[in-house]
Amino acid sequence: MKPQTKILIVVLAVMIAGLIISRFLSSETELLPIKDEAGAIAYAKTDTAVKEFIARWTNKGFEIKSWAKFENTVWTVVFYPDKVMDVAFDIEFDSNGRILKKGEMEGG
Repeated sequence: MKPQTKILIVVLAVMIAGLIISRFLSSETELLPIKDEAGAIAYAKTDTAVKEFIARWTNKGFEIKSWAKFENTVWTVVFYPDKVMDVAFDIEFDSNGRILKKGEMEGG
């Protein structure tokens, strides 16, 4: 194989990898900075643990409800299965998306 061909292949591979990485990251970064409740909920849904919580309860047949509030520079978003009183997922982050706390809550 000619050296020019090898260089072309490497350049194309780097370009493709860059496109894949930017596509992967863009869905999350397009949501920043968080400006309102809808944006906070949309951003929270990009978190893997939130996705797993939603999938687990949706697969059990429950509709997932959510709410968000902004207080003292922190967004709090809570997801919970409708008609289930003692289970929720809480995630807190700043307007730039830095997660401060997250986890599933049970009991009540």
